[in-house]
Amino acid sequence: MRQADTMTMLQALAAFGPELRDPHASAGRWADQKGTGTVNDPLTMPYFEPSGLLDRFVSMAYNVDWVKDFDWSEWSRGAEAKKLMRHNADLSSATVDQIARVITTIVRADRFSEGTLARFFEAGTLRALAERAEALLAE
Repeated sequence: MRQADTMTMLQALAAFGPELRDPHASAGRWADQKGTGTVNDPLTMPYFEPSGLLDRFVSMAYNVDWVKDFDWSEWSRGAEAKKLMRHNADLSSATVDQIARVITTIVRADRFSEGTLARFFEAGTLRALAERAEALLAE
């Protein structure tokens, strides 16, 4: 990857730092089940409605190429992924490649299990990723 590409990626991720540190920021909300299951009142199962912040984060991840083509599902079961994704403090020394793997895993997993991105938001992982990008830019 060219240095300019890396800088663009880091800048885009770091730009989320202030919003992700905002104590009033929201991941979104779960919409309740609706309807009775009849033709006139169809049943709608509960679903997650992401906030604009999370929608913008996902768009940014795809637009600046944080989402990579690799076997994220297999990687997520390994020691490196478990360390980085369970302990935000370990993200403070993550490489650009590791950041990309974590972001890819979170974004792709959310497509299979809605609310995954929100859980990582609530756990502070997205904030830790943005702060790592800020630190790498400062170096």
